[in-house]
Amino acid sequence: MDRSGNIDENDQQRKSGRIRISLTPNPFETIKNHSVFKQELDLKTGAVNIYGQSKGKEAKVKVWVEVHRPRIHIEAQTNTPSKLNVAYESWRTQKDSIPRHIGKGRDYNRWACYSYTKYNGEVWAYPDSVSFENNCSTLFYHRNNNKDLVFDYHTYYNQYVLRYITELLRKNK
Repeated sequence: MDRSGNIDENDQQRKSGRIRISLTPNPFETIKNHSVFKQELDLKTGAVNIYGQSKGKEAKVKVWVEVHRPRIHIEAQTNTPSKLNVAYESWRTQKDSIPRHIGKGRDYNRWACYSYTKYNGEVWAYPDSVSFENNCSTLFYHRNNNKDLVFDYHTYYNQYVLRYITELLRKNK
């Protein structure tokens, strides 16, 4: 899941996680030459439509997101009584270092936070906040660590460069 403006303290466009959907019994089970699976993006509505058929089980699942409110909707229709399980999965669950590439070539470790590709210090990615409410909704968000923003490093770096250039100009007079 992603949305524009989902920027972290390192100036990276970050995905918020993913939604895993499963049905029991499974209409998406793969059986050689006897199953159907189709997933399409409806460009007009922005919804993802998923269709599956296997062993007489059939399901249509529609996933869509509200434009003006941060809500994900999942609608399922099956031809047999089924259990729908929806889970939110986040991969940012702890503070992680984004290491600096050592050696020749581009620094692909920090490519997503391009402002730090030449920075020799430590760069950290911070975890998301996740909570569950009433067993029927999930709240997840990323709040930037205001003590460690990329803009602070730029300010420090720019001040350092300005002092260095000023010293050079004084020495060359």
